[in-house]
Amino acid sequence: MEDRFRFIPRQETPLPEEFGYDGQWLIPFPIFVYRPQDQRIKDATSPRSIAQIQLSNDTICVRFDIGQLAGAFQMTEEEIFKANDDGLILLVNVQRGITDAGLPDTRYIFNIEGKTREFITEVTGHAGTA
Repeated sequence: MEDRFRFIPRQETPLPEEFGYDGQWLIPFPIFVYRPQDQRIKDATSPRSIAQIQLSNDTICVRFDIGQLAGAFQMTEEEIFKANDDGLILLVNVQRGITDAGLPDTRYIFNIEGKTREFITEVTGHAGTA
């Protein structure tokens, strides 16, 4: 039954050059994983922005830092990219809610080979444009 959530055939497609990120689509045109330009940010336990990007055609995309996914799943960044290439990263659920501070948040729940992890982002606006 989980196979119906696989996002193939374009899950592993590299991002367009104009995005300015080294990364791949998790779900083409709204969710991607990227490697940050600043490689000094390596502590996967520290909170990092899961940012929204407004494209010129009014499409909103969400980016996930590859280091954050790798740390949460106890994998290397290259193992995360390989799992994505193989169609093993599943988006199990997306839940919208409100934080204790009254801000909207979104929970993205991913599964990789039986391990499930939740990533929460507070949506406060656009992180930039692509």
